[in-house]
Amino acid sequence: MDNYYMSTTTAIKFREKIVFCCGTIQSNRKLLLPKSVPLTATDVRWLGRGHSVCAVNRDNNLLAIGWLENKPVNFNSTLDTTKVVNIMRRIRNLKVLIPAPQTVARYNRFLGGVDKHNKLRSKFSLGE
Repeated sequence: MDNYYMSTTTAIKFREKIVFCCGTIQSNRKLLLPKSVPLTATDVRWLGRGHSVCAVNRDNNLLAIGWLENKPVNFNSTLDTTKVVNIMRRIRNLKVLIPAPQTVARYNRFLGGVDKHNKLRSKFSLGE
């Protein structure tokens, strides 16, 4: 899910119905992320690209992640673990491996599935 639809309460409700999800989340919404997770733009300078912070809510099996790429990105997941993998990024003309949580790799892998579905559905509307 993208940050428009994703929230902590949505992830918990899906998890109760045994539907797993992961997605980006906005850091400026109230009560959505633990205070230790959201990273700021100044953290990119000091901590560097690829740094991540995780918090786990064991009661709801919910994982909150703050990750630094060019800008800070926040994720919620009921699907993944805190495992760190390397992902390929292009910096100018070089391909570089950057450490990232497994959630980031999975999110990027399936990114755009909903957009593709909506595009195909708009071409073949059955309701009209």
